[in-house]
Amino acid sequence: MENSQPEFRREPLAAFPLFGTREVDVARDVVGRTFCPHRLEIPQHALPRFETRHNHVAGESLSLNHLSYGAEVEIDPGLLEHFYLVQIPLEGGAHITNGGRSFCAGRQVGSILNPSLPTRMVWGDGCRKLLVQIRRDALSDLVEVMLGARLETPLVFDPRLDLTRPGPRAWLGLLARCVQAAETRRAFGASGYRFQRVIEEELALALVQAQPSSVTHFLESPCARAAHATHIRKARSFIHDHIAEPFRMRDLSRAAGCSLRSLQIGFQTAFQVTPQQYAIRARLDRAHARLQFATPAESVACIAHDCGFTHMGRFAQTYQEVYGQPPSATLRTGKAESFDAAGLRSDSDTQH
Repeated sequence: MENSQPEFRREPLAAFPLFGTREVDVARDVVGRTFCPHRLEIPQHALPRFETRHNHVAGESLSLNHLSYGAEVEIDPGLLEHFYLVQIPLEGGAHITNGGRSFCAGRQVGSILNPSLPTRMVWGDGCRKLLVQIRRDALSDLVEVMLGARLETPLVFDPRLDLTRPGPRAWLGLLARCVQAAETRRAFGASGYRFQRVIEEELALALVQAQPSSVTHFLESPCARAAHATHIRKARSFIHDHIAEPFRMRDLSRAAGCSLRSLQIGFQTAFQVTPQQYAIRARLDRAHARLQFATPAESVACIAHDCGFTHMGRFAQTYQEVYGQPPSATLRTGKAESFDAAGLRSDSDTQH
């Protein structure tokens, strides 16, 4: 079967080393302070290969981690309580038990540890994982915004994350972009990235929509109602009024006065796009207009940033898909036409 994972560095997040040790007690203590207290056991025969390496970079409501133990280890944290932990094996495998589910994880199967269910794991020799730790309260709040109702019971995911399915595969691609942004110091950590909350919400929202959970039947119910035209109008006005600002989908939902799920259905019905896609297109249109009438001092990066884009590679790719040329070409044409229109270049000038 074809490998479903995007490419990651040999050691992701190497610029953010938290610690490295061959001491079991030190590893148990430091990993426990980052995540939660747990039992860590290593078979006697595996002790010579034991070497923990942990890279860690924090955001506002989630963190990115790369963790390896070098040798076979048994990990028993019991209840995680305050966070969900998504685990993506990059090398090797593990046996995961979360609640009543037990399964093997590897290159095509990740895991989501639910904080309200007891967890026990055995990581095999050489197992390395990319971990996403998401605060339980932040994810629960986002789901309540999606549903427009309070959660009466804990959000529980199917702990087995099938990375060959389209939804989880797309989520993994989004995670790869977040890791890349962290590694290039454009997001997470001390980057001061003004869209930090936005990308964290995007990652969490995509996870909820990609992975079966205790709320999936509510999100996919045919009885779910589309937002009223008034709500759609309010949402559109909010998008255009805040086009260059780091607003989140929960901000849009509250401004519209309805659940995010209703907005999603309403936008899909009215415009055949999601609210996120509508906002991206609105930002693209604003950038296109700005590029056509740019001043000599303005650059593609400056205009893209002003219109709410921060990842230049993704902006350039999406722009070309929509307008048939790279943004730099539009900028050159716009500046040349503005130059001529201002009467700063005559026919005689062009002959020399």
